[in-house]
Amino acid sequence: MKKLLFLLSIILLSSCTCLIGQIPPQYLYVDESCGAALPDYLSKVTATDNCGIDTIWQHPTYGTWLTAPATTVLIRAVDNFGNHTDLMFTVHLLDTVPPVITADTTMLVNAYGHIDNLYNTAERMLARQVWFEESQAPDSLWTDDDFCNSTLLTWTDPCLAFTGEGYRVHTFISPADTVIIQRK
Repeated sequence: MKKLLFLLSIILLSSCTCLIGQIPPQYLYVDESCGAALPDYLSKVTATDNCGIDTIWQHPTYGTWLTAPATTVLIRAVDNFGNHTDLMFTVHLLDTVPPVITADTTMLVNAYGHIDNLYNTAERMLARQVWFEESQAPDSLWTDDDFCNSTLLTWTDPCLAFTGEGYRVHTFISPADTVIIQRK
């Protein structure tokens, strides 16, 4: 058995192939532009050969800007007789910054303002409809008009507000009027 191990070690040591260790997957954190520069991994490996190393290189070269989530890196060692050995490993980009969701606060906070604008538009439409029916449709509203001296009272059936079933009533009243709402 000792002779066999001795023979195998002589064969391994006398062959002209390069020996390079293995590199586990590498991880780089991205910056604000969602990329990272590839480091110089050549300084992290050592290549040996019985006939001497001619060149060792890395592809992609160090400093290459990475934007893909995973990139395969190749390190190749070439000996003086042109034999080569390749080492490949993956470089993964990591983004640890989660997305930020910002709600439009005018939609949330100013809901009453949007509702008021809708009602204002609806009231102008209603006033023009009444004027049209009475054949008195002016080009614009006047402040001394009856509509500006009356209060528009709008109420809905309880079901209409939430289900869309029921009715809505629009009535112009004066401040001296009494309103009685009867429940069903």
